[in-house]
Amino acid sequence: MAHNLAPGDRLRLIFPDRAYNAMYTQNFVGAGMLTLILNYAISYNEICLDMSSYAIRSVLVYDIGTKVTIEHYKDKTDYYDKIPHYIAGCSKDRADYATDEAYSNFRALTQGDLSDGKFYRSASSVVPFGTRHTCCDRLLENAGVENLLILNISDKNMEKYRSEEHPYTYRLYDSSHVTCIHLNPYLITEKEGIKMVMKYLSDTDGSIGISCNLGKDRTGMFCALIEALAGASYAEIREDFMQSFTNLYGIPKDSVEYETVARLTVDVFFYLVTNPSTDVTNFDYKDVDITTFDPYNDVHRFLEDYVGMTSEEIDRVIDSITGN
Repeated sequence: MAHNLAPGDRLRLIFPDRAYNAMYTQNFVGAGMLTLILNYAISYNEICLDMSSYAIRSVLVYDIGTKVTIEHYKDKTDYYDKIPHYIAGCSKDRADYATDEAYSNFRALTQGDLSDGKFYRSASSVVPFGTRHTCCDRLLENAGVENLLILNISDKNMEKYRSEEHPYTYRLYDSSHVTCIHLNPYLITEKEGIKMVMKYLSDTDGSIGISCNLGKDRTGMFCALIEALAGASYAEIREDFMQSFTNLYGIPKDSVEYETVARLTVDVFFYLVTNPSTDVTNFDYKDVDITTFDPYNDVHRFLEDYVGMTSEEIDRVIDSITGN
């Protein structure tokens, strides 16, 4: 079946009880957040059903062996031709980037009333992807980052990646300044994980470097929540979130692609923050409306009413990240 499809093709998946719109992709390339995808992973030679940046098992519950009919419309998902850089993927070679910072997706958080030098974000300084992990490690050391919050692996896997290629990260690890909270990208369903990260933020003294695989999804979402609690405007939060896509994929600012990817990622994320009970199974990013989004108050409400944090716990996080 995979050989009769092309990336970006629009599909209809018909289950016994209902049907879903979907897209065909290879290795998850070009899928917007909450896009239901039929994924052909070349490296594993397998076909799987998934939902980009979400837990498919949390929204589609079917037994193994359930019959699915696939209708192939032979046209493209409406946004696919608008995101050529994103579809092409990001290079793992340092020579393809203008700076170490762009290659590592490394930068300080400066939005809102955040304490100066408190937060940095980057791709992984642990998991190899070309020499990106080595470059991240060097930039973290140069910035004097004192603690690392790693969102893409568990603590038990840290030894698996130990090598001489990232000495600073493992010096911090050996001195108990690395915390691993392994989360999947679908943060809306990770209530306990969000609580753990927020408690970490309120309890940790010194500067913190936040990372996941490429530093754009899990890292981007948590940094966006942090920036919102620090009083940043939505324009500031959105720009920082999208800087990762400019760094990694070379998506030009003020382009149709930039705006399309922003709609597919950061706008969708904050729409879910304000509407966490949304039925995501037939989600259309074009229906997202965030014109009334209030970063500080809406994120505060999300953490209290949906995640289950107390107002006092949230206030402690705010005091910690702003230095009050």
